[in-house]
Amino acid sequence: MHTKKHPFGKFAAIIIICVLVLLSACSQTNSDVSSDKIRIITVNFPPADFSRMIGKDLVEVRQLLLPGVESHVFEPTPQDIIEIREADLFIYGGGLSDTWVENLLKDNEISPDNTLIMMDYVTAVTEEIIRGMQHEHDQDHAGEIDDDDNHHRQEKDEHVWTDPKNAIKISEAIQDKLIALDPDNAGEYRTNYNAFAKELNDLDDKWSSAVADNERDVLIFADRFPFRYLTDAYGLKYYAAFPGCSAETEPNPATIVFLINKVRDESIPYIFTIEMSNQALAKTVAEETGAEILQLHSIHNRTVEEAAEAVSYLELMYKNLENVTKALN
Repeated sequence: MHTKKHPFGKFAAIIIICVLVLLSACSQTNSDVSSDKIRIITVNFPPADFSRMIGKDLVEVRQLLLPGVESHVFEPTPQDIIEIREADLFIYGGGLSDTWVENLLKDNEISPDNTLIMMDYVTAVTEEIIRGMQHEHDQDHAGEIDDDDNHHRQEKDEHVWTDPKNAIKISEAIQDKLIALDPDNAGEYRTNYNAFAKELNDLDDKWSSAVADNERDVLIFADRFPFRYLTDAYGLKYYAAFPGCSAETEPNPATIVFLINKVRDESIPYIFTIEMSNQALAKTVAEETGAEILQLHSIHNRTVEEAAEAVSYLELMYKNLENVTKALN
């Protein structure tokens, strides 16, 4: 019995082979192009932006956290872990949100030799549970947390980049890592870092000048509060509904009443929310007090629109400065 031969089948096989050869060639070409650059993986936006400012065309940067995604619920995919392992440099914060990184390091899934932990290069402080603030472990006693209880519950605040002086320190650490990885281009990395550090110093000077001698020095956050480093840097006081990394989004009545009374008692004209907030609490406080709502961007991640417009760390910090200056005056 003879099997009928199909010319089309032979032709299709030839086409498939050609496509595979072309794909392999393209893959090899892309690999060759990429291999000329230092490959950097970051978890969130600030170190990605800093790396691009210092590395310019000599680096290829990928941020794991996609635009518009809440940073505190991020979990890496298997492909993310492969890319981290293959990267020349991996940068992450070192806070509670990055526990998954510590587990990978402990299990030798990734190497500590190609990592940079931002909190290692600054003086890290703890998240505060201040009067009026709701804490997920003590919702029945919001605003009545004693010092001993507070001490045992504190976590390191991971939002270190909100102070421009910390951004300078982190950027310098990135410069040093790039020089170690690519000494032939050390001069360019130093030049780029020095230019960026000057811009960050100018930003710091403008913040210092803007917050000096204002009518008030208190900020009200009807939201989470990821700005401990910022307020510490410029001597500002604050009241907020939740700590910066809180998983809670629904405040209890005591927290709502506290914030409303604080706004009324101190005649606060503006209250703050953070980016990607539903603003539910802020709208309640605003309706009860007549205060207007402003945004202060934590810069942990960008929105989809901000990423599409390639908005930078510096641009977001200057917008924050504009809104804080408005609130204080």
